[in-house]
Amino acid sequence: MAKDKQKTIPPSVFRGQAQRAAEHAAGDAFLAKHFQFISPEMASSFTPEQRVALRHMFMSREEGKHLIDSRHSFPLGRRRYYYVFLFGRDKRPIERLRREGMLSRGMTLIVYLIGLLLLMLPVFGILYLFKSALGVDLFPNAGGHEAGRGFLEQIFSIFG
Repeated sequence: MAKDKQKTIPPSVFRGQAQRAAEHAAGDAFLAKHFQFISPEMASSFTPEQRVALRHMFMSREEGKHLIDSRHSFPLGRRRYYYVFLFGRDKRPIERLRREGMLSRGMTLIVYLIGLLLLMLPVFGILYLFKSALGVDLFPNAGGHEAGRGFLEQIFSIFG
């Protein structure tokens, strides 16, 4: 079975669509951007009230501020990949989360356990350094004793 060749659309077609969309958006750059993806007949059929509603609907999606909003694209081989990391307060009501299946006790437990592990690793590292500096040998020949002694000598030189 032969593979169908994809049509290549010349850039002039997109420029034409963008120009027609701008004409139907009546000088509104936001609507012109979105109208270029629909037919000119459909774009011209929107009433002023519908245009306001469209603007309100799409603009409300852009208002979502996040504490952390990291979006990057990177090349890998011949392709490009992207990642998006968003972190912030979830303002959706519990009923909606349940309806959409977004509440999961198992996933919540995993997130809490990973967070606890990440918080505890530095604490265990510091405790191990103190243990080694004091000469307590729980793991013979582990190799961390000299580092622990050096760390304790630095602490004593700062505070003592």
